[in-house]
Amino acid sequence: MITNIIKLARLIRIKVSRLIGFALKIRIMMILNKKEKPIFIDSDNIFDHLQSSFKPLPEYGYDAKSSWNRGVLRAQKLLEKEEIYKEKLKVLEVACGDGMTGYVLSCFGYDVTLNDLEDWRDNRCKGLKMVVGDLCERLSIESNSFDLVISYNSFEHFNDPQAAFNEISRVTKPGGIIKLEFGPLYSSPWGLHAFHTIFIPYAQFLFSNTFIEKKLHLLGINDLGKPRTKLQSTNGWKIEQFKELWNNERFFVSDYSQIIANSHLKIIRQFPQSFSGYNLSFEDVITQAISVTLLKC
Repeated sequence: MITNIIKLARLIRIKVSRLIGFALKIRIMMILNKKEKPIFIDSDNIFDHLQSSFKPLPEYGYDAKSSWNRGVLRAQKLLEKEEIYKEKLKVLEVACGDGMTGYVLSCFGYDVTLNDLEDWRDNRCKGLKMVVGDLCERLSIESNSFDLVISYNSFEHFNDPQAAFNEISRVTKPGGIIKLEFGPLYSSPWGLHAFHTIFIPYAQFLFSNTFIEKKLHLLGINDLGKPRTKLQSTNGWKIEQFKELWNNERFFVSDYSQIIANSHLKIIRQFPQSFSGYNLSFEDVITQAISVTLLKC
């Protein structure tokens, strides 16, 4: 009898929680659907209160151990896929940064080439081929050259994601694989990419660019493992825009997932006037990152 009562109580809690979650989603959607011009809350008092209410995200880590661990984890996930776990694949890592994912794959025996706007790869990657160039323009790489093209945390930054995707498609062989993982997306809680300076979720909507720049000047910026004078640029693309990149007959989506961050929706409820007029969807404001694996037909 007692066991049945406990089970019933748990079931009721689950149903109530789902109802609350559904009601919250409807409320957020109503706010996002409003057409009025957004209003910024450029107040030092509000900023300081919110800043003290949240903690910075965990350190990403650009030291030798962190970059190695990150490269190993990404490579392991790739090698779990049967279509990638093959001998002598030609691999291109675009917007490679430290290049450690490519380096780990090269240790496995793959023929790896790296690409980025500038060469700031880890010293352990110096033996790999490097093509310096803007992926949004044509790279000095022949068409249909690679079995596997990978990219991490870059598509939210490209000024022209369509051009970058077209170039990735061009250099991938027919039957080849494209693996993209990227975020935080601009409309998500941490889309400002000011992780260790401004701890406020959705700050990119709450405050004007001028106000944010003032705060960044006062607080400083530390990103990509070093002090910087400005934040990394972001393109502001929404979920549906990214999906349209590969939504055509040239690609087969073999795997797709989204990392959801929905624990800060109270900010939208608290300051609804800052989120109207952008034509945002509920999916836009809760999707932190995208992971997609494509086969080129």
